[in-house]
Amino acid sequence: MHPQPVEPAGAGRTGPGAAWPALIEHIGEAGFLPALLGLCAEVAGASDLSLLGCDAGTDAGAPVLLAAASQRGDAAQVAGQRYVGEQHYRLDHNLRGLPLLGGRLGFSHLHAAQLPSEAWRRACYDAVGLDERLSLLIPAGDGGGAPWIVLNAYRPRRCAISPQAAQQGLRQQAPALAAAVRRHLALASAAAVGPMPDPLAGLSERERQVVRAILAGHSAKQTGQQLGLSPTSVATYRQRAFQKLGVRRQVELFRRFGAAS
Repeated sequence: MHPQPVEPAGAGRTGPGAAWPALIEHIGEAGFLPALLGLCAEVAGASDLSLLGCDAGTDAGAPVLLAAASQRGDAAQVAGQRYVGEQHYRLDHNLRGLPLLGGRLGFSHLHAAQLPSEAWRRACYDAVGLDERLSLLIPAGDGGGAPWIVLNAYRPRRCAISPQAAQQGLRQQAPALAAAVRRHLALASAAAVGPMPDPLAGLSERERQVVRAILAGHSAKQTGQQLGLSPTSVATYRQRAFQKLGVRRQVELFRRFGAAS
C-alpha cells in the first residue's frame, strides 16, 4: 500500500482527452478544481477529489485540506474534513511512504477494504459512497505551502472504468497533472497575496496611537508626553483599545501583536 515512484518515461503524455484544454485554461483560477475533477473522471472514473498539503511522515503534523471537489454535493469536502479532523491521516501509508520517495513523484492505490481502521472506512468511504482512492504524491517545488501535495482521486462503488485501467490512466497522466497542480497552487497563492491588513484597523486614531506607543515600549507618561495627552486620557484610550482588541493585560497585547504591529 506504500506509494511507488512514477517513472519519468512517458512524462508529459496527456493523450487526446477533451478535459485537458479546460484544465490548462483555468490554471490559477477558480475553475481549475472542477476542470481537474473532470479530467480525473475522464481518466480514472473519479467522482471526488481532494488536494492536501503535508509534510513527510505521520508525526510531522496534520495535513491541510487545500481544496476538494465532488460530483455529488459536498461529499469530498466532508470526507476530507473527517480525514484531517478525526486524525485518520495517522494511519495513512501515503504519508508514511513519503520519505521513501526521495522527492520523486509517487502513485498509490488504496481500496476501502484495505483500510487499517474501520472508523476511517465508515467516515470517509462508506458514508459518502466511495470505494477506492488513487493518489498522486507531488513534491511541491514552487507549488507553495507545504513540502508535499497529495492529489486524491476517489472512485465510487460502481464505476464504468475498471480499476486496472484507472490506475494505468492516472499514472500516465501523473507528470503533466503534477506540473499543472503545482503551477495552479503557485499562481493562486501569488494572487491571494495583497497588502497586509492593519491589525489595529478597528481602533480610533487615538486608540491606535496609544497601542502603538505601548508596543514600542513607551510608558504611559512617555506616551502622554508624545501625544499631548494627560495620564488619565492615556489610560482611557488604553482601556477602550484593549476592550476592542479582546485583550486584558499588556502582556497579552504583546503576545498577540508583538512589536511588529
